[in-house]
Amino acid sequence: MRDGLVRGDLFTRPQDHYSALPNIVWGLGLTACELATYMYLIFRENRQTYRCHPSYEEIGRAIGRDKRSVPKYISGLVEKRLIEVEPTTLTLADGTRCNGTLEYHLLNPRIAVDHFNAQALSSGGVRVPKARRSRPRRERRPERASALEMAEDDEENELPL
Repeated sequence: MRDGLVRGDLFTRPQDHYSALPNIVWGLGLTACELATYMYLIFRENRQTYRCHPSYEEIGRAIGRDKRSVPKYISGLVEKRLIEVEPTTLTLADGTRCNGTLEYHLLNPRIAVDHFNAQALSSGGVRVPKARRSRPRRERRPERASALEMAEDDEENELPL
């Protein structure tokens, strides 16, 4: 038994074993790390409230990055309007209050698309990243044959007397 699953449960409840990423997200210009962070937040979200509470350390460990770089990815997702972030507080038994983990609220991806389109229109058009242009390929020149190879070729091409 692993993670509370009995051996036969793995294929009996498939809805519990995957997270769907909306296709519309692929066109928003997310970096690979922002995309990985977003996918992890989708994985961790409560399906009824669309909220989750992972720490920076937990997110960093899940996406293979340092916890100090996670805030950059989170702020990128906030800028693109895919998530909202709210601080939480804890009240301890003695009555003191302290900071808790951040609460991430996953927004409808349609909001992010509308924001992306509004930015594109206000900037005078859609900014599509340019493809990397490589230099035109030069035609390969045949390598020069050595004098010995040329002499062997001449001997083969001679007609017998």
